[in-house]
Amino acid sequence: MIEASVIARSADADTGARGMAIARTGQNRKALIAVKPDIAVNKVWSKREFAAIAIAGAWALYLALVSVRLAVLGLSNMREVALRHILTAAIGAIMTAALFWILSRLEHRSPLVQIGGAVLLAAPAAATLAVVNYDVMFVFAPSAAWSIAERAGNDLPRVFVQTIAENDFLFTALGVLYIAMASVIDSRDALQRATVAESQAQKAQLQALRYQLDPHFLFNALNTISALVMEGEPERAEQALASLSAVLRTTLASDALVDTTLRQEFRLHETYLGIEGLRFGARLQVVLELPDALADVAIPPLLLQPLVENVIKHAVGVSETPVQLSVRARGADDFVVVTVEDDGPGSPQAGFGLGLRNVAERLALRFGEGATFQHGRRADGGYRAVLSFPRRQPLPE
Repeated sequence: MIEASVIARSADADTGARGMAIARTGQNRKALIAVKPDIAVNKVWSKREFAAIAIAGAWALYLALVSVRLAVLGLSNMREVALRHILTAAIGAIMTAALFWILSRLEHRSPLVQIGGAVLLAAPAAATLAVVNYDVMFVFAPSAAWSIAERAGNDLPRVFVQTIAENDFLFTALGVLYIAMASVIDSRDALQRATVAESQAQKAQLQALRYQLDPHFLFNALNTISALVMEGEPERAEQALASLSAVLRTTLASDALVDTTLRQEFRLHETYLGIEGLRFGARLQVVLELPDALADVAIPPLLLQPLVENVIKHAVGVSETPVQLSVRARGADDFVVVTVEDDGPGSPQAGFGLGLRNVAERLALRFGEGATFQHGRRADGGYRAVLSFPRRQPLPE
């Protein structure tokens, strides 16, 4: 079991010794780039589009009802009053947009909190719009809109209170409607992503299997085991054979549609890199860091394999000096950041292959817009890939 908060192992071909080490690296100063995979997902409405339609529809209905009311009342200056109502509606639409924006900041909170926020925000919005309506109708050049008899017949305090009540109902209704539709849209998008992910994840699993079952890897692993037997080290040969069997068994048994945990992912790579350590000896130095608090965080299975394999191929495989391969996980608020990096010479074309595209697409399909993926050369040499995704527990099988 992986129990320590920091796991570090350096492979040595001659002694097979294990040592504990902690390596520190500077923070990656490049901004994380949001993952946007090349996957077509049919969308009916986005939340922004729904908000725009709801605002336009609600205030258009308001103006239609006002027009009917004005026609029934038969005011002397109906056109002027109608224009003032249009101004009030425009201001109301802007306030509704502000209300929706604030509610969008609460989307990750419980439904009760969201609805409570809508009710609380509706009251000051209603009072503010009532004051605006009063000023527009009865303070700014009232004689241009109302005759003396019409002004005398208006019970202004009653009109003001009635306007507040109507506005409060309207803002509350729109707020609750936005919350409900935002939830429906999120559920729809998640379902669409899951549908696309079902086929993409299967393909990703096959790609991951291709990485694991690479002929060069199998040849080198078996050749290493054979050499250990010939050199009279049956115990180490048996250990390497058991490790190879464990890696292949885990890969073949994993379900690409079911999340694994960071603990299991790190454990797999510890075993895999142990075999590579027998092959490369002191040229491969491994550092694995996984805080206990993040051990049970969900991650798509074999997601890190292309990144680790890139380091083996493009850094360790072409270097004559020791290369440190580091895989670190850390928490950042409600997110997990996993960094895979090396300090080797690398290849000019490293980092532009199918593997990184695979990682980006699987991240986006599993976590949506909450996931980010950034990779590139380090200023001090080597290569770094950084994944950031929401902290979640594995989905039930």
